[in-house]
Amino acid sequence: MADSFSSIPDEVLLNATNQYFSFLPEWCKTYLVYLLQMVIKDPYGFIKSVFTLLMPLFILSAICSYFLLKEMKKDETKQKNKDRIKQRAQKAMNKDKAATSEKKSSPSSPPSGKSKKPKKETKVKM
Repeated sequence: MADSFSSIPDEVLLNATNQYFSFLPEWCKTYLVYLLQMVIKDPYGFIKSVFTLLMPLFILSAICSYFLLKEMKKDETKQKNKDRIKQRAQKAMNKDKAATSEKKSSPSSPPSGKSKKPKKETKVKM
């Protein structure tokens, strides 16, 4: 199949690039023609070259993704710890409020089992 395309003249490829890629500068069109010729002559070699050039970028992307995942997990655990601390502080404050409200209400009603004795009034002499 590659043999049937290898006989395409450069002018035909240049005309096709001019027709479909008229917005590109001239130097870019010539480079595109060269690239198309390379693909037509050896498509598997072209794919191999592309993967060879892109492999370091794939590896770099995988490494960056790994470190980003570690950072996100670290931030998530920090946020969970902060939330836990806030909940504990709120519980402690609620317990303190409940204890103070019980102390305020206790003088009107004596604690169970003990009756409150009235204090003796002392007279002050002048």
